[in-house]
Parts: sequence; structure tokens; C-alpha cells
Amino acid sequence: MYSSIEHLCCLAHARAKFKYAFEQSEDKDAEYILRCMGELYNLEREYETGLLTPEQIKDCRQGLRTKEILIRLRGKVDFLLSDAHPPTGG
Repeated sequence: MYSSIEHLCCLAHARAKFKYAFEQSEDKDAEYILRCMGELYNLEREYETGLLTPEQIKDCRQGLRTKEILIRLRGKVDFLLSDAHPPTGG
């Protein structure tokens, strides 16, 4: 019945979960994900300080630099969710 519902959360809330995981155990996977998210935040900062128009910002967000980071981030998350990755935590 609810298969068409897609749950979303903002990057800041997702980042907080990985930050907590890293602070608790210095988990290398969480650290990697935090680094990727930091790269995305740095790009946003560049856009804001670059005096770009909203259309230019949109183009940058959809550009290659952003896509490369998102591909790395998605690859790591997919691996963490796969059967190849041993379960962690409790």
C-alpha cells in the first residue's frame, strides 16, 4: 500500500548521524561519508561567495564536480548496505 512513498531527509540530518557514528567509534566508513558531504558543502560555499545567479548555481549543482562526489557517496552507501559488507554496531 505504501510502496510509492519515498522517505527523504536533508543532508544536514543525514550528516549528523554519520558524525555521531564517527565520534562514537572513529568508523572509517562514516569518516569517508563525512568527507564527501564536506566536499558538497564546500562547493555550496563556493557558489554562494562566487556571486552567481540562481541559474548558474543550479547549473553548478548539476555539474560534473557535484556528480562525481555524489557518485562516490552513493557507491559507499550502496556498499555499506550490501551483503558484502559485514554488519556493524549493535
